[in-house]
Amino acid sequence: MYTRYIGYNGFRRGYSQFALGSVGDALDSFNDHVNSMKSKRGDLEKAGRSLFPELEVFDKRSRSNIRFLQERYGEIPKVGLENIVWASGEPQNLGSNQKVPLGILFRNINDKRSAKFLQALDRHSAEHPDLYRFVVLSFGRPSIDPRIVADEGLGELNELAIHSASFGIDPDARTGQDNFFHACQAMVGSATFAVLDGEGRMRWWQQDPRDMDVNFSTAILERIALDSK
Repeated sequence: MYTRYIGYNGFRRGYSQFALGSVGDALDSFNDHVNSMKSKRGDLEKAGRSLFPELEVFDKRSRSNIRFLQERYGEIPKVGLENIVWASGEPQNLGSNQKVPLGILFRNINDKRSAKFLQALDRHSAEHPDLYRFVVLSFGRPSIDPRIVADEGLGELNELAIHSASFGIDPDARTGQDNFFHACQAMVGSATFAVLDGEGRMRWWQQDPRDMDVNFSTAILERIALDSK
C-alpha cells in the first residue's frame, strides 16, 4: 500500500507543478519519479518480482509528460489545422489569426470514457464564450471519406447535446507523423486534452481525461486563458 502511494504521489507532484505552469519543477519531479521507479523495478527484479501494474502506468505517464515538456511545451504545433475537415462550429486557426486559447479534445468517435468530460467542457465553454474556443477532433479511417466519418461523429455529438464545440476530423491522423494529432502528441487509441495559448503555443497536455478531471482541467484552461490576455 505504501509503495503504491509513493509511486502515485511521485507522478502527481510533477503533474500538479505542470498544471501550475512550473515547467522546470515539473520536469525535475517527473524525472525523479522515473528514476525512483527504475530503482524500485531493479530491486524487485532481483527478488523475482515486478512493479505493480498501476505503478507501471504512472511511470509511463511521467515519461510521456517529460517528452511533451521537452519537445512540445511552448511550441506551435509543426502541423496546423489546415487539413482538418470541419463538420460543425467555427473552423479554427493557429497563430496570429487565433486570438484566444484553444482547448482541444482529441478522441475517438463514441468513446464512452471521455464522453462526460466532453459534455462538461462543452457546458463550460458555453458559459465562457470569450475566454477560449473548445475544439473536438477525431481521426479519419483508411479508405473512408472523412465526411462520412464526420457525419457519424455529428450523430454522437447530437446525442450528447454538444452545442458550443467546433468539431472536425483529422484525415491524416493514422498516416504517420505529418498530422495534427502527432504534432500535439495526441493518442489515437484513447482521449487526449490539450490547451494552446492565444498565440497557438502548447501549454497543457493531458492523457485520458474523464469526468473526475473536469474541475482540474477547466481551472488550467482558465489560468492559461488569463495568462494569454
